[in-house]
Amino acid sequence: MIAAPDTSAVSANQKAFLVGVLVAVVSVLLFAFGFQETFYGDGPLQLQAYRTGRPTAHRLHFLLTELMAGLGLEPLQAARAASCLPAALALGAMAGMLQATHKQIGLTLAGVVVLAATPSVYFFATTIEVHGLQLLGSVVGFAAAWRAAHPRPGAGLASLAWGSVISIAALITTHPTNVLAGLGLVVLVWRGLRARGISRQAAQRIFLGIGMAAVLVALVVSKTYLDPQSARTPMNVVLPLLWEPSRTAASGLPQPLHNVLEAVIKPSGVLLILGCAGFAVARARASAPGAYALSTSSHWALWLWTLGPAVALAGPDFHENGAYFMVALPALAFGLALGARALGPSVPALLLVAVANASLTAGRMAEAKAPAPQDQQAFLAGLAEVTAGRGLYLARTQAEADLVERHLGIPTENLRYFVVLPPEERAFFLAKIGAWGRALVERGEPVFLHEDALIEAERRPALAEALSELSRDAEQVPVAATGFRGVRIE
Repeated sequence: MIAAPDTSAVSANQKAFLVGVLVAVVSVLLFAFGFQETFYGDGPLQLQAYRTGRPTAHRLHFLLTELMAGLGLEPLQAARAASCLPAALALGAMAGMLQATHKQIGLTLAGVVVLAATPSVYFFATTIEVHGLQLLGSVVGFAAAWRAAHPRPGAGLASLAWGSVISIAALITTHPTNVLAGLGLVVLVWRGLRARGISRQAAQRIFLGIGMAAVLVALVVSKTYLDPQSARTPMNVVLPLLWEPSRTAASGLPQPLHNVLEAVIKPSGVLLILGCAGFAVARARASAPGAYALSTSSHWALWLWTLGPAVALAGPDFHENGAYFMVALPALAFGLALGARALGPSVPALLLVAVANASLTAGRMAEAKAPAPQDQQAFLAGLAEVTAGRGLYLARTQAEADLVERHLGIPTENLRYFVVLPPEERAFFLAKIGAWGRALVERGEPVFLHEDALIEAERRPALAEALSELSRDAEQVPVAATGFRGVRIE
C-alpha cells in the first residue's frame, strides 16, 4: 500500500510565504507614506553618487537605486525606493520565518511589529540611506542560517551548504558590519552538522572544509562592497577596529562607552534587554509542552549573534542611530518571540514591547527633526549661502557633519579621519576623498572647507597632505558669508 504524500509541510510553507508577501506589501506602503524629508548619514553622499554616476563603496545599494531609476523614477524617488523596498522585504522575510517556525499568525505579526517599531528599522526604512538594504541582508542571513541549522528530517549536507552560502552572501554584500554576527553563524553551521547525524570527528573535518569555502566565497562576494578605485582593501576595512579608545567629542564620554550607548542601548535597548531575556526563558522552558525545542547550541548561537556586534562596537566612532547594531535585531526579535511563546499570552506581551519601541522611535525622530541649536544657526545660514545647495562639505568634526547633512542636505565627509586614522586607513580615505573631490569639481560640484580646517592643517601634516591632494589640479577660492568663512575648491 502506498502512503499518501504528506502535504502539511508544503501547506505550512505556502502559508508562511503568503504571510511574508502580505507583510512586505503593507510595510512598503507604510514606509513610503511615512518617508522623512531629513537627510542623514550617507544619504546625501549616496544621492550625489547617483546623480553623478560614480558609485560609492556601497555598490549593491548603488545598483539597486540604478534599477529603481531604470523603472522610470527620478534619482530622489529611486533613492527613496531603495530604502523602503529592502526594509519592507526584510520584514516580509522575518514574518515568513516566524510563521514557518511557530505557525501562529498572531505571534508572527506581533513579532514583526516589534522589529518594525525599533528606531533603527523604522528610521532607516524611511530615509535615504544604505541601511534598509542592510536590514534585508541581516534578516535573510539570519533566517538562512537558522533554517540550515534546524533541518527537516532527512535533509542532507547540501541544504546546509546552500544555507550557509546564502547566509554569508546576504550578510556581507549588504553591509560590512554584518560580519559581526559571524560567531553566531559559526555555531549555527556546527549545529546544522550535528543535527544531520554527523559524528563529532566527521563534523570537525566538514566544518573546516565549509569554513575555508565560506572564506573564499566571502572574499569573492566582498568585491561588491570593496572599492578598488579608492584603494579600499579588506585590511583597510578591519583597521578601524584597532583604533585606540579616546573621548568622543559629541558626548565627552570614552569612545567604547559612547559607541555602545549611541549605537546599541539608545536605539534598541528595549529589544536588546527583552530579546536576551527571551533567549533565557525559551531555553529554560524548552522541555515544556508546546514549547519550541531550543538546543544548547541554538541558544549559544542566538547569544553570540547578538552580543558579537555589541562588543565589536566598542571600537571605532560609530554614531549612526543604531545602524551598526542592526545585524543583531533579527536574532533579538526572534528570541523575544521564542520567550513570549514559552511564557504564555505572547501577543499582548509582544505588542507592549512594540509600543515601548515605538516610543523610542518617536523620540529619535523628533530629535532628528529638531531645529538646529541657536548657536549654530548663523554658521548653517552662512554655509547655505556660499554653497547654494551644491558640492561636498569637509566637516571639522562628526557632529558638524551630522548637523550640515541633517539641516542642509549637503554631502559631507569628516576631516577628523585624516588626523586619527592609522596610516593605511588614512591612505584609503585620502584616495577616496581625492577621487570624489575631483569628480565633483569636474561636474561643477565644488568642495568647501571652513577656514579653521586650513589653520589646523598648518600644524597637522596628515591633514595638510589631505588638503593638498584635494586641491590638486583645482583652484582654491575664498568664500565668506555671515557666520561662515572658508574656501571653495573648484
